[in-house]
Amino acid sequence: MNSKPVIVLAGGFGTRLQSILKGLPKPLADINGTPFLKFLFLKLLDEGYDNFIVSLYYEADKIIEFVESLKSGILKDSNVVYCVEPKPLGTGGAISYIVSQLNLTDNFLIVNADTLLQNGYREVGNCVSMSIGLLKVEDTSRYGKVEFDDKNQIVKFVEKKTDGEEGYINAGVYNLNSQIFNNWNGVNCSLETEIFPKLVANQQLNAIIIQSSFIDIGVPEDYYKFCSENKSK
Repeated sequence: MNSKPVIVLAGGFGTRLQSILKGLPKPLADINGTPFLKFLFLKLLDEGYDNFIVSLYYEADKIIEFVESLKSGILKDSNVVYCVEPKPLGTGGAISYIVSQLNLTDNFLIVNADTLLQNGYREVGNCVSMSIGLLKVEDTSRYGKVEFDDKNQIVKFVEKKTDGEEGYINAGVYNLNSQIFNNWNGVNCSLETEIFPKLVANQQLNAIIIQSSFIDIGVPEDYYKFCSENKSK
């Protein structure tokens, strides 16, 4: 197994999915009787990871209770640590808080608890340099585009547009180094809009092109799509 830590970002409020969640945190969204988070753990385990740090805030106790229930099953041979934010800190702040609390060093993998790839976690995690997994899609309007050069170095993040076009999107899986989080000032910080642009400006962020299906259950349409695809599983 791969001993590299995997930070699972599971602290969000799931605002766009509240009508479906019925009080549950988004990572526990019901997929035909199985919480979504279990699908993510199964995939990460399948790709060789067994060292998890779960970043929490909203309904943290419910998520901890569920993950603890997996320790007699799929997570019985895994190491799991919980890190609960004292207040909402944003994606960058949450990771910075973890780095400071757990004294992390070297590289770690970061994944979102509301997205799932069929493959690619190992590929991104095995990269020596700091990197983001990218997927090619026909319509980038929901996500925005990521542009990179012929050396696969990311050069630009393009904001979402109403008129979508083909391109590469951020797949929500990152291989980053702890050092970039060491000077955190303790306030809310966005990984996507504050930290990534700085890495791009310093030519420190590479693109890993992933060939995979992708689901983001953050909106009802894709939540129902994932439920439909997993009815017989």
